Amino acid sequence: MRILFTTILTFVLFANSFCKEWKILLDNNLVDWTEVEVELSEEEKNKLLESVYEIDMFGEFKDNEYITDRNFHFVHINEDDLVDIIYYGFAGSESNRTIFLENTGENFKIIIDLFGEILTLEKKLDTKTLFFHVTNYPCCAGYTYHVEKYSYNYNTNKLFLDRKIAWIRGTEFPENKTISKNFETEHELYRLRTKPIIDNKVPNKNSTPHDGVGNIVVEFAKGTKGIALAESTDETGRVWWFVIISKTAKTESSIFHNGDNNKESYEFAGWMSSRYVKEL
Repeated sequence: MRILFTTILTFVLFANSFCKEWKILLDNNLVDWTEVEVELSEEEKNKLLESVYEIDMFGEFKDNEYITDRNFHFVHINEDDLVDIIYYGFAGSESNRTIFLENTGENFKIIIDLFGEILTLEKKLDTKTLFFHVTNYPCCAGYTYHVEKYSYNYNTNKLFLDRKIAWIRGTEFPENKTISKNFETEHELYRLRTKPIIDNKVPNKNSTPHDGVGNIVVEFAKGTKGIALAESTDETGRVWWFVIISKTAKTESSIFHNGDNNKESYEFAGWMSSRYVKEL
């Protein structure tokens, strides 16, 4: 069991260290918990946590050495005076989870439970809505990552998936958005890659399915639409675009897989040659 917990902790640190690379996929800045959390004394926090640990799934991990007060963020999810909690960490599975806990005044109840790490958090009082992003990273032998944007109306207690973007492990991300160009592909079998370079190396017989061919992760039909967010030029002078491809795009071959939280369609992120595309 200790080996499992150590593996989980190592992966969490790995994921946290790289989440800033994924910021190009986000609509908001990464959450600064010091600006969001309610100021409480240690005694007040411990009293609230006593109630949380009465929930079966949390009670089982009360004495887990890798779960500390830092896993619990004390916030106001809605507009009452009660302090609610957002938890991120181990929750009984290999993938960590983000869990929203509402304070009813008598106890805490789970209102949102998602696989992955919460990255952003924004509240809009006029619409009674919380907006947040979660990164659903792959566990085990998985290789497809997803960033999911959600909106939660705390008046109606309804959660909506607003957007979902996927990419393959090893994808190279640009530091910032430098362009914004809508486009359409003009050739059949137009390829999305993990890096801004052509690599068509055929995998050997011992390769795993996600190795694919070189750095190709999906091939799209002619007429595929997307938006370019950044560009890079390789040593041959070819200009590459870092793109987000529409979730309605027709794929001819793909190594992408869906995530753990839902089976909704997703957009594709990666690098595409700008040579045979038409700006819209």
